[in-house]
Amino acid sequence: MTESRITAYNVLLKCEKSGAYSNIELSGSLSKANLDDRDKAFVTNLTYGVLSRLITLDAIISKLYNKNISKLDKSVLVILRMGLYQLEYMDKVPENAAVYESVELCKKFVNRGAAGLVNGILRSFVRNGADVENTPDVMYSCDESICEMLISQYGEEVAKNVLDSFFTPRKIYATVNTLAISVQEFAKKHDAVIVDEATVEIKSSVIDKINDSNEFFVQDITSSKAVEMLSPEENDTLADICAAPGGKSLKAAIMMKNKGSIASFDLHANKLSLLNKSAERLGIDIIKTAQGDGTVCNPDLADKFDKVICDVPCSGLGVIARKPEIRYKKTSDFEGLYAVQGKILKNASTYLKKGGKLLYSTCTINKKENEECVKAFLENNSGYRLVNEKLYLPTDDNDGFYAAIIERI
Repeated sequence: MTESRITAYNVLLKCEKSGAYSNIELSGSLSKANLDDRDKAFVTNLTYGVLSRLITLDAIISKLYNKNISKLDKSVLVILRMGLYQLEYMDKVPENAAVYESVELCKKFVNRGAAGLVNGILRSFVRNGADVENTPDVMYSCDESICEMLISQYGEEVAKNVLDSFFTPRKIYATVNTLAISVQEFAKKHDAVIVDEATVEIKSSVIDKINDSNEFFVQDITSSKAVEMLSPEENDTLADICAAPGGKSLKAAIMMKNKGSIASFDLHANKLSLLNKSAERLGIDIIKTAQGDGTVCNPDLADKFDKVICDVPCSGLGVIARKPEIRYKKTSDFEGLYAVQGKILKNASTYLKKGGKLLYSTCTINKKENEECVKAFLENNSGYRLVNEKLYLPTDDNDGFYAAIIERI
């Protein structure tokens, strides 16, 4: 059996058994595995593919197994998911190879009896397929409550387009550090595609050079555009209330041409070390970090800043393509966030000088966390006005994101 499938199996089994974060587990496993770029791409596609189709794959297994799949050993379940995903969604994998490799995995990591079961189920699928329910949760492998919420907020057609876009592998975008290099020079040097005056699309191999480069940092295009809406300028005083991992602080510093001051806070002080390292690598020295709880008003910051970035904790429904685990949460899991988001926005607004502007942003498309949160704030707090707001629905090219600019008047 191939080393690439063993690697994918180990990652998926750990995610299944312990709830490990797939991106962290996959990154660590690939760094240790003796695989070439092609095999690493295969492992990545197979791992994220399986994690993105769990409900669909389990519906197929249930149909073919004719028993409650909770009775299956987790190792067998993972191997069946891998085999079915290759058969149904990976056109370049021959059917015989998908079945054979799955059976061999089972022989190695489980037993021959289980290997016979895997062989039978996969070959039955090759012969006859499986007739599963045509409901949105099964079709798009997303919790029923999330599907219903998106349909109620955006209508069936838009919701299904959004859900379908979550299956598209995301491009890798980077913000160029124009303090060190122009976008044009960067694109030529790294064979990158220029997206706009600040953003490029890069190959994954470029990321391997990031620790030795002062030229860029990875940032999705929607996140970059949100900071651009705030229009940070030279010599501004700016606060980033929930800063880690720090992309928006870095983007603002570049727009400010490393002139002025940025105070970057986060609840978890240890996470700010990543921002400090990135700023040092990029040659940015106007960012000062400190531990701070956005839900607790800090009177020392009142009326102090020209600009405030308020990127609040959210459900992450706009970035499901990058974080497939979010698919399987329930909307009830998000309800505790609403009060927290409102409290952080309220506190952050008091840190603005009169005439100052605040960016409220999330990486979700849930209106309760976005438009409704901003509307409630404006209705309950005088002296502020909505200048602009923008919703980016997830597409095949970008993640979902919401940004609003609020001015203190």
